[in-house]
Amino acid sequence: MSPKLLSPFLVALVGLGGYGCAADDGMDEESTLDQEVTAAPTNLVATVISPQRISLSWDAIAGSATYVVLRGATPSSERTFTSTSPAGATTFLDTGLTPNTQYCYQIKAVLGGTASGPSNEQCVFTAPGPQPPTGVQAVTTSTTAINVSWSAVGGAVRYYVFESVGGGAFTQLGSVAAPTLSFAAEGLTPGTTYSFAIKTYIPNNLFSALSDPATASTFAAGLEAYYRFDEKTGTTAIDASPFQRTGTLSGGAALVTTDRAPLKDDTGHNPSSVSLATSTANVSATGTLPFGGNGDASISLWVKLTAAPTGPVTIIGRRSAGCGALMWELVQDATQLSFTGTTSLSFGRSLVVGSWTQVGVAQHGNVLQLYINGVQVGTGTFTPGAATTGAPLQIGDVGGCGTGGSLLVDEVKLFSTRLNAPDMAALGTLPPAPTGLVATEIHSNRVSLSWTAVPNAEQYFVYRGTQSGDEVFFTSNPSTTFLGDHLTANQTTSWQVQAVRGGLLSGMSNELLVTTSSALAAPTGLTATLNACCSPQRVDLAWSPVTGAIRYYVFQSTSGGAFVQIGSVAPATTAFTVGGLSAGTTYAFQVEAQDDGFTFSAPSAPATVTIPTP
Repeated sequence: MSPKLLSPFLVALVGLGGYGCAADDGMDEESTLDQEVTAAPTNLVATVISPQRISLSWDAIAGSATYVVLRGATPSSERTFTSTSPAGATTFLDTGLTPNTQYCYQIKAVLGGTASGPSNEQCVFTAPGPQPPTGVQAVTTSTTAINVSWSAVGGAVRYYVFESVGGGAFTQLGSVAAPTLSFAAEGLTPGTTYSFAIKTYIPNNLFSALSDPATASTFAAGLEAYYRFDEKTGTTAIDASPFQRTGTLSGGAALVTTDRAPLKDDTGHNPSSVSLATSTANVSATGTLPFGGNGDASISLWVKLTAAPTGPVTIIGRRSAGCGALMWELVQDATQLSFTGTTSLSFGRSLVVGSWTQVGVAQHGNVLQLYINGVQVGTGTFTPGAATTGAPLQIGDVGGCGTGGSLLVDEVKLFSTRLNAPDMAALGTLPPAPTGLVATEIHSNRVSLSWTAVPNAEQYFVYRGTQSGDEVFFTSNPSTTFLGDHLTANQTTSWQVQAVRGGLLSGMSNELLVTTSSALAAPTGLTATLNACCSPQRVDLAWSPVTGAIRYYVFQSTSGGAFVQIGSVAPATTAFTVGGLSAGTTYAFQVEAQDDGFTFSAPSAPATVTIPTP
């Protein structure tokens, strides 16, 4: 059972306070309205109008000159707020409120200088304020521009765009009027990581919180081709660089979604990579690329060997058709990874089978610098071959030699400039995995998680499962704390976290298994006792305390009708007094306990009482 609207015609008094005796009338201490007329206002209704306004209405008391509005933040906390104006009005509009906040109200009638008891109580939450946009995406369009887009928010009149550079603080960049859902961030620095978040604005000067961020990096200066292989299906590999040198998959090459490099795309994930499982599988690009001459150039790509090679396996290169003259190629044989032209330069190691590895080559004249996972592992002179002019760039089988196979490739970038060590490190050095994942709070319907920050992380990916080892991507998170909610009592969930830095994903954090706390037991020992103190009749309720309760809610049924909430008390109190009951009527009462997860117990066994007829 969940709390329901308070029943009219009832006045709930907490603890042993009297009704019609020496009860606190809820007025301010300095008020002179310390006497009560017999009739209290009835049928108080609170209607939420907006995030900042609540409308009240109630039934008039005959002859009443004016009414006093009492307001509080929680049930039974109401104090004098204001008098209605004009006198005798039975409606009131409360304005300037805080969005998504609880307000509780009661009304007193004032006649001839005396005040009635309080009306029934009404507690409502103001409407939530504007929500931040979802679906924020950041797509790089050049070395100096990123396009930001998001989903529409109902009621929005304007969106404000905020920018973070390299993981720094967010600052306002600009705004657009609704219904526009995109913003071009321009004049950016090449090769730099930016994060963008959006605020929604609605009338009455209300702003949402920042949206979840979207992160992208501007293209490095000199980017000539960029194959993300994010298409998931088909035979076309789109070139994300401004030159649009489209690639075509053939010979058994296929896009796969089950295994990708540890990077994310503009939507926060890396949907697919290209599988080159056969000796003839390749991706062939259109147009002419500059790498392989005697100028400055660079290559970065992610490679995964799916089986140990027994002979040379080409990864990327340029060669004349028909397995003709070689210009250059990156090749892994049974013993080493090397970059080959007229001369060959070894990386001094082999790719690890079954692991994604970033491979980088930076050329300055005839000097090459070789990188593995962003770290330089070799340098030396290199002489390219002289393939036929216009030989296409090919990934996998190069030039039709039939030496491809047993490879996955992802995130291929080619540059007409030499990348320095920091540039290559940004492309291939994964951030460290988050550590110290713990549950800081455990409730019956939610858990709060935290972990140690990873330096310069732009965001974190949160993974959730139902048992050890089955975690799957759940959501992205901008900070090192996370609330896992919408859970049930005694539910076990498993969690892991990944850091994102410069579009690169760390390894997984430690695994955490958390079980939510048990639901509260229903209150026991509920009694309902007639109290002859006053007229109309009172009933005193009492029950046994429930461990872990943060509040008790009292419900009443009249003549066998539905149970309706009539009040609540703090956990230190296990008694409640109900007044204003009718003679000759049978009433039943129940109590529910609420825990710190705002989850309610089952109702207590009912206690029944019949008000005697005088």
